[in-house]
Amino acid sequence: MNRDTSRLWCVLPAAAALIAFANTMPGDFVYDDVVLIERSQELKDFDLRRIFLQNYWGPERTDRNYRPLTLLSYALNYRLSEKPGPFHAVNVVLNAAVAVLAYLVLLELLRDAAIAALGATIFTVLPVHVEAVANIVGRAELLAALAIFGAWFCALKS
Repeated sequence: MNRDTSRLWCVLPAAAALIAFANTMPGDFVYDDVVLIERSQELKDFDLRRIFLQNYWGPERTDRNYRPLTLLSYALNYRLSEKPGPFHAVNVVLNAAVAVLAYLVLLELLRDAAIAALGATIFTVLPVHVEAVANIVGRAELLAALAIFGAWFCALKS
């Protein structure tokens, strides 16, 4: 199988990711989304200093979660729209990107495009991913998966 054909196989896991989670896009802000996004003055003000220096859950919390890139992605999303739909859409697209990277890693490991596409598709639609995609605050997990699969792919290519 040539390179162009093997690259086309990435459409299968990406499409599966988009189709499986498209129904999350009309969703509302729920649970932690309300606290972290809908009520966040830092995001509304696009306060980069507070986004990069404060706790993920806000200044009033004492735990030490630090996720500035996730907060920055919410702030950028907020600049586009205050409605939850675009936030959900970004999560769905990020999930599709994770699916493509999973495919690329499997392709490097297995050297079989069809099996890599099947594996990445199954991985992508596993029920364990619902919370990460459907809840906007799951974006941290999606960004972490992108980083891990991206690093893994780069390591395999070097």
